[in-house]
Amino acid sequence: MSKPGEHKTVQARILKYAQECGWVFVSREEADARRGKVADSDKAPPSLFFDDLLDAKVREFNPDYADAEGALLGAFKHLHTDIYGNREFVELLRNRGKFLDHEEKRERDLILIDYDDPARNVYEVTEEWAFHNGHYGTREDVVFLINGIPVLAIECKNASKDEAIALGVDQIRRYHRETPELFVSQQIFTATDAIGFSYGVTWNTVRRNIFNWKHEEVGKLEAKVKSFCAIPQVLALLKDYIVFAEKDEELNKYILRQHQTGAVEATVARALDPRRTRGLVWHTQGSGKTFTMIKAAERLFRTPEADKPTVLLMIDRNELEDQMLKNLAALGLGNLEHAGSIARLNQLLRDDYRGIIVTMIHKFRDMPADLNTRSNIYVLIDEAHRTTGGDLGNFLMAGLPNATFIGFTGTPVDRTAYGKGTFKTFGCEDDKGYLHKYSIADSIEDGTTLPLYYQLAPNEMLVPHETLDKEFLSLAEAEGVADIEELNKILERAVNLKNFLKGKDRIQKVAEFSPDAFLRPYLDDYATLSSIYDVVRKAYSKTVYVDRSFQKKTNELVQKHVGAVMEGESPEGFVTIDAGTIELIKNQSSGKATKVINLIKSIEKAAGEQSGDPFLIGLADRAQAVQESFENRQVSTEEALDKLIEAVAQNEKRKQEQAARGLDNLTYFVLCKLTDVGIAHPDLVSKNIAAAFARNPNWQRSDNALRELRKRVTFAIYAEEDDMNKVSATVEELFNLLNRAFKT
Repeated sequence: MSKPGEHKTVQARILKYAQECGWVFVSREEADARRGKVADSDKAPPSLFFDDLLDAKVREFNPDYADAEGALLGAFKHLHTDIYGNREFVELLRNRGKFLDHEEKRERDLILIDYDDPARNVYEVTEEWAFHNGHYGTREDVVFLINGIPVLAIECKNASKDEAIALGVDQIRRYHRETPELFVSQQIFTATDAIGFSYGVTWNTVRRNIFNWKHEEVGKLEAKVKSFCAIPQVLALLKDYIVFAEKDEELNKYILRQHQTGAVEATVARALDPRRTRGLVWHTQGSGKTFTMIKAAERLFRTPEADKPTVLLMIDRNELEDQMLKNLAALGLGNLEHAGSIARLNQLLRDDYRGIIVTMIHKFRDMPADLNTRSNIYVLIDEAHRTTGGDLGNFLMAGLPNATFIGFTGTPVDRTAYGKGTFKTFGCEDDKGYLHKYSIADSIEDGTTLPLYYQLAPNEMLVPHETLDKEFLSLAEAEGVADIEELNKILERAVNLKNFLKGKDRIQKVAEFSPDAFLRPYLDDYATLSSIYDVVRKAYSKTVYVDRSFQKKTNELVQKHVGAVMEGESPEGFVTIDAGTIELIKNQSSGKATKVINLIKSIEKAAGEQSGDPFLIGLADRAQAVQESFENRQVSTEEALDKLIEAVAQNEKRKQEQAARGLDNLTYFVLCKLTDVGIAHPDLVSKNIAAAFARNPNWQRSDNALRELRKRVTFAIYAEEDDMNKVSATVEELFNLLNRAFKT
């Protein structure tokens, strides 16, 4: 009995499930013939399309198309075999290409896929899609085609192989390097071993942008194939959920994940619901809210049911505003406006502008009531938990009384007094208080947010500690690998004798086993049983994805830096944060890394024990920021230690200045904060704020007292500062620190 093969255990099943959900199977032999492939010949590369079908569908969808047969395919061949050519092809797949109507002498839209009537399209799936460009040859396991155009590829691996998914992804990377022609039209890829199912977009095979497809039936290949490869799902991904954006002057390609597409669909459905006008999208930090908002805005603008709407994107920070405008421009939207002033925003709304408007929340200050009473105005608000409270929210909703308001937040706002207000404002029409939710727990389960617990330990190997730490973690960040288990597994392989002693003879391991004659007839059965056990074990045990490309780079990094000495150091105890701290730290015999850790822990301990001193809370925050930069290798050990010592020195200087002025902790803290952010007459404002706290001593126990106190603090600052965005940010920061300092 033979060991179950890759084709039988994975590939054949995918083809079966694909047919069951509407794809027509085309055998390899038929596919080769339709592509014009000459048997056993690599001299004339076959077509990358089903030429006859593609030409027929183009003429069916475009009755005025009269170009010669093969003209369109010739144009496809002139596209660059890189991400830029791929972006052009996405536009073609979204029917935004053009052709010349020779009879009427004008351009018309070129339709390649009918999204309005999907039944008119031809959906096919084939296997062993081979291509040779004269230099390299590759063969994709499964390829899905729409109207003769390859759009999705699946790389199959046997579940009995170690790290099968990683092997599959690495193979897709090789295809990109060797035969990039394949990926002009292909937009999506997946890699599966029948248990895991990872997906991403072509031209972006970085580890952090490859995701696991989720389904309620965990580990069931049939459910994953029939949901991911469902025809409506593939059409939606092609039409709406692939995004190109420039970052640091480099073009990048992304695919929206399941929680993002779910939020977009929910947002559009709510906006078009005549009975409801509010909704809260609660997605944790780092889950891609910006792209979610952008695609929701685009979908609303392009949806015929919205009837030429106005979509307002409300941002709370200048840098986000600039990035939002760039990303929206990349979508090719013609109707896009930037309301950079209150007057400009009022003018656009008063003139009944139809399109997308990007602006900042404070531009709604003093907006007249009933400025625009249309119902097809959709307002998408970023950081809704802190941007629509008080007068600004009142101006916004009074100025657009019939609009739909969708709030987006990444903060767990339900547990705070003001967070409850956010739920009341945006979540009032949903039983759970939100339209769509993606929590921190969901993010951790998906691998987007990962709890990171580690400590740099002494190492017996004689290697350069600082250099390897810095370069390895920089490499990890670039590759998008944050899971400590994956990092440990990669290091475990890289930091071994094979890499340290590269070039020397390895000890030959000889282990001969010759079973007796009685056992030999059962070896095939045993091999099959072992394979089944291995697959079942992988299905139910936790596995760590190890990215092959990152593993290779780490191995090379270790080999490069072998030879220097690294010393392990023992930790020392806490130190008291006072005037003698700096000298004490400098005189410690431990290494600088240990000093950094000890000083951070000592600052945190002091902040926790000395309640009522907001300066120590701020000091602890700065120490935490230094720790994060240190652990992420954004600063060196020496730089981290210098930053901490400087922070402690500033705190001691603050104590002396405070004593000289004769002010209590609260008043002096507020004074310093107002001075730092540039509020005029900080002495007067800080005294007024201290008086407000004195009049509301129960502000931490009473919602009413908290609201009254925040109002008085806001008014006190607003009396000297016209920038409401700056006022709101200052108030938020003050209460954040003071609430922690004066814990009850």
